[in-house]
Amino acid sequence: MNSEELINILENISSQGARSPGYYLFGEEQYIKRELIGAIKLAAVPSDFAEFNFDEFWGGDLRDPKPFFDTLMAVPMMTGQRLIVLRDAEKAPKELLKSLEDFRIPEGNLLIVESTPRSKSTSFHKKMAAALNSYECTVKNDREMISWVKAMADDRGVEFDKKTAAYLVERAGASLDTLMGELDKLALVSVDKPLTPEDIDRFSAFSRSANIFRFADSFAARDFDETLKIANRLFEFGEAGTMLIAFLKNELFTLLRLKTDPDGAKNVRVPGWKLRYYAEWTRKWKTQQIRNAITALADADIGIKTGRLTEYQAVVEAVASAKSGGC
Repeated sequence: MNSEELINILENISSQGARSPGYYLFGEEQYIKRELIGAIKLAAVPSDFAEFNFDEFWGGDLRDPKPFFDTLMAVPMMTGQRLIVLRDAEKAPKELLKSLEDFRIPEGNLLIVESTPRSKSTSFHKKMAAALNSYECTVKNDREMISWVKAMADDRGVEFDKKTAAYLVERAGASLDTLMGELDKLALVSVDKPLTPEDIDRFSAFSRSANIFRFADSFAARDFDETLKIANRLFEFGEAGTMLIAFLKNELFTLLRLKTDPDGAKNVRVPGWKLRYYAEWTRKWKTQQIRNAITALADADIGIKTGRLTEYQAVVEAVASAKSGGC
């Protein structure tokens, strides 16, 4: 979904009201989901009665499905509609999800199901997408991500050309929330002139969020000198070695899935626009190198927790092991 598509959807909700029986919002981008949920709530429930007609549940907290379904069947109070939101639906008990697949939402009630499904092939995903007004909250490619950067930059009075926007995406484009934070910072230092890639380097260099993802990406790309350079900077920020190791493990498991699973691109939780980078990175690794590097990271993690290695030593040894291709 690009920025213009979201604007059109929000305008339709505002002008036409929320549509029964509700909405299914799925995908990686929390920013898009927040915007949609906010607009639906504003359109569905008058603010004077929101306290009585709005309920929010989190899938991971629902051990017993009964309170959720009791609320979903409750009658609206003092107004025509009631709104129920189920967040992180993928973490809800299987019993709840199975029951919800064929549940008929009472007239007058609206349901928002928010999810980041691991697969679009599940029965729950297919049935929610068919039963509710569904929107995929994902940025699918570089072009869409750049359109978001330009739109959010315009809102903040930040000027730059398409090349610079693409550079910011490359540097910090892990998510719209990350980009929004970078643009908020750039807006403070932008002085009546278009920003350049050099400005982004200068003003974004000390962003923890940007550096975390650059750290993991450089490792996946086997640019190990860059990995160690960014690691030094992150340690200066006070980042924990165990956290850095966790990021590298996650990156390696993604590479391993893409390397060994014919349907890996469909099953990994990676933004669509970033898959082409992973396609390039996987070619730089042999399968056994990935497995050896995972083992080295596990050993480094144990080394920290047992006191055998300092956090810095552990990261350096794990990166050196990956660079040598051994273990």
